[in-house]
Amino acid sequence: MDETLILDPEEVRANPAEVGLAQPKWAEQLLAVVREAAGEGQMISVSTRMKTLTPAEMAERIGVSRTTISRRIAEGQIKALKVGNRHRVPVAEYDRFRREFMKSVAEHYAADLEADLSGDD
Repeated sequence: MDETLILDPEEVRANPAEVGLAQPKWAEQLLAVVREAAGEGQMISVSTRMKTLTPAEMAERIGVSRTTISRRIAEGQIKALKVGNRHRVPVAEYDRFRREFMKSVAEHYAADLEADLSGDD
């Protein structure tokens, strides 16, 4: 039984396992896999990997072009990992860049928004 169980970090963070309480679904799944493997005398290994996005996925989420994201990676504004000849952006880096990008957009349009809200033409 070689089985890989992939747990979504968002689900784990949203539903932490606590001693003495009903276990969330992800914990029950993990325990079931471990118990089955142990019952068959198999070795059990647990590993982690960083959740990443492609530049195209990141661009779609932010609402810009893939080229814009690739250019920002090349300029060092976005930290990305090289996987073969492709870039992958860690989700934490996406979150950081998105916050900064949205802040810069808001600052850019602040005067226009203020004028619209105050009725100044």
